[in-house]
Amino acid sequence: MASNNHYRTRARASAAIAAFVLLLARLVEGQTSQFAFDTNGNLTVQTPEISAPPQILGQPQNQIVAPGEAASFSVVVANTKGHSYQWQVNGAVINGATNDALLLQNVSTNNEGQYRVMLTYSSGIVFSAIAMLWIDGDADGVPDSWEMTHFTTLSRTATGDFDGDGVSNRDEFLEGTDPANASSYRPRLNIKVAPYGLGMVFASPGGPYHYAPGQVVTVTALPAPHGSFRGWTGGATGVKTQISLVMTAHKTVTASFGPPAPDQPPAFAAVDPVSIGNGVFSVTWSTIPGRRYQVQFKTSLEQSVWIDLGLPITASAATTTLNDAVGANPQRFYRVGLLP
Repeated sequence: MASNNHYRTRARASAAIAAFVLLLARLVEGQTSQFAFDTNGNLTVQTPEISAPPQILGQPQNQIVAPGEAASFSVVVANTKGHSYQWQVNGAVINGATNDALLLQNVSTNNEGQYRVMLTYSSGIVFSAIAMLWIDGDADGVPDSWEMTHFTTLSRTATGDFDGDGVSNRDEFLEGTDPANASSYRPRLNIKVAPYGLGMVFASPGGPYHYAPGQVVTVTALPAPHGSFRGWTGGATGVKTQISLVMTAHKTVTASFGPPAPDQPPAFAAVDPVSIGNGVFSVTWSTIPGRRYQVQFKTSLEQSVWIDLGLPITASAATTTLNDAVGANPQRFYRVGLLP
């Protein structure tokens, strides 16, 4: 009987511990701590709860608007739970702006500035990227404040080129360069293909084709299956299909293509042999290292067919020499052909 009471006491104790652990678990859900228990239900570790920061998928974007119009900024967050929003302008809190989007009505120059949103979560804060709001009173696509800073007037057009560096005023605004300084610009690469339809050209990095000064750009010509690459003209020369350009200034390059090149016959030229004795003639000619040549001969100029003297020779120097043992017949005429 005592043994049964012992088991009942242990069962009641285990149930009480389980209830206590369950109660703790329920209480912990609303707190900012994490708990760990051993197998007997004893609390072993209590640590602050750490949550992952919100992940911003879509950042607020720059806006250029006319006075009196509306402007809006928004942010897209991967997990919309567990954090709050607070918009700022120039680092100052905007009262009541606590949603994922911010709408500004009837804007003026007083609203121009840097906007961002602060996301507060249990373990800290995360800021979005900064988005600019600019006011464009003369409707030319360029902020009035930027024009006044660089030109001291609003009379300059966005399509004009105030400093004559080949880049429009509006492009200098978009690219962050100085429109009043001819040495401050991003060099342009203009690629042309002639004629169209027989090939194409790729640049890496690709478009838009404006680059940091001194940046290296790889340009590759790719002929069509029914075309062939003939070479570069303009800001580059040569016949290699891939070239590297250093963008120290604006450059225009043209890739020339044509129909498939037919197999060219060897270009032959007569050469004078030198007798080195014992019925041996030596033939020497200028060569291009890496190119292949074929020496041919005739025993009489009346012969209609030239005879190959051995196999083609791949040149390894600026001149190449071939000896021909003619034996008892000392008369031969030689020519050398450059093979394709």
